[in-house]
Parts: sequence; structure tokens; C-alpha cells
Amino acid sequence: MLAPRYRFAHNLAQQGNFAEAAAEYREALRLNPASVKSKLGLAAVLPNLGRREEALQQLREVLQLEPTNRTALELERRILGK
Repeated sequence: MLAPRYRFAHNLAQQGNFAEAAAEYREALRLNPASVKSKLGLAAVLPNLGRREEALQQLREVLQLEPTNRTALELERRILGK
């Protein structure tokens, strides 16, 4: 059930439907709270909704699980403007 939710959220994000994508990523995380892919997806769309701090929190959670996750590190740099 997680994979279809994640794919749907990803497609919404690609179309620029960030609020809907965020809702779908949240639902994917409700089904699997440890999903790194869903956390990364949510972190990627949240800044588009003016929610940088929440995005950074998702990235911190990913980096606790996977300290060398390149996607999380790059996204964190982008959000922080580094």
C-alpha cells in the first residue's frame, strides 16, 4: 500500500501540486513512519508551502537513520541556502 501512495505523491509533486503531494506523503508516512523515501519527498515539497522548518525536521530524521544520505544532505543544503 505504501508504494502506490508514494508514487501518487511523487506524481503530484512533479505536477506542482505541492499541498496535495504533502498530504499523500503524510499518509504514506502514517502507513510506514520509517519510510526514508516518503520523508525525503515530504521534505522536498514543504519549502514550496513555506514550511522550511518542518522540511528540515524531516531531513534530520532521515539523517539520523542514514547519516550519509546524499539526497537528504543536498536538500538540506538547498533549504539552508548553502
